[in-house]
Amino acid sequence: MMITPERNAAGEALDYAEMLHELADASVRRGFSPYHDIDWDATEFQVTPGDRRWILPESDLIGRHPWYQSLPESTRIEIGMHRQAGMAKVGLQFEQLLMSGVMLYLLNLPSGSAEFRARPRSGTHEPGGARCLEAGGHRWAAHALSR
Repeated sequence: MMITPERNAAGEALDYAEMLHELADASVRRGFSPYHDIDWDATEFQVTPGDRRWILPESDLIGRHPWYQSLPESTRIEIGMHRQAGMAKVGLQFEQLLMSGVMLYLLNLPSGSAEFRARPRSGTHEPGGARCLEAGGHRWAAHALSR
């Protein structure tokens, strides 16, 4: 004999739908707004030429290369800024692709689906990544964003 779980109006197993509703409720209670929750004008977030924090660490493939390490500090800082801006841009592009896929998936869900309500709320978070790049006001960030 086969046991069939109870289902909601959208045809989802009730325990699955209940879990999704709990996740959706939790994401509303613990929301994140990059424009509100991050002090973009704080000193530690300022992007300034000559800041040694941009020097790539030894854990980075380029940062540990003897060629990079032999460069003047100012050049290593510029390369680090360019590399970080490029990685941030790739991250933003990935998030845009992911959000597009999620939205296409949601379009095919039946009415009343718990999955629709529990959809990732990353679409409201991603502007923070763009804001991070824009906050730099440095030519490397502008260069990475323009490509």
